[in-house]
Amino acid sequence: MSAFIVFGMNEDQKNLAVARAKKAISGLVKRTEKTMKRELTEEEYSILLNEELPIYILKAFKPVSAPLSAPQFCRDYIAAAKVCKFDCEMKIMMRGTITKIVKRKRGGAVEVSRMGWVEYRS
Repeated sequence: MSAFIVFGMNEDQKNLAVARAKKAISGLVKRTEKTMKRELTEEEYSILLNEELPIYILKAFKPVSAPLSAPQFCRDYIAAAKVCKFDCEMKIMMRGTITKIVKRKRGGAVEVSRMGWVEYRS
């Protein structure tokens, strides 16, 4: 079973991810009371952008290789791509379990697990 793949992102995709993150938080307002609203300060805006940006950048990475059976083959693929001047930021991802906590209206939170691509760390 092939459990490793190379994901890549070029500079245009990265710029698009940054623009999407900025657009996502541009409409947010801070509630001070029940009816009072105010615009975000520069500090609050930068904090929100630093929280949201990694999510949007991770979504911008797309598969650039076929599934491979071992991480050393992925490293060889990245080395060959660099020799061929393939201008792209690349990383090795592996098939794994993604767990996130989902809040419910009643009864607290529940952990939900699903299979997906997670970053490989050697």
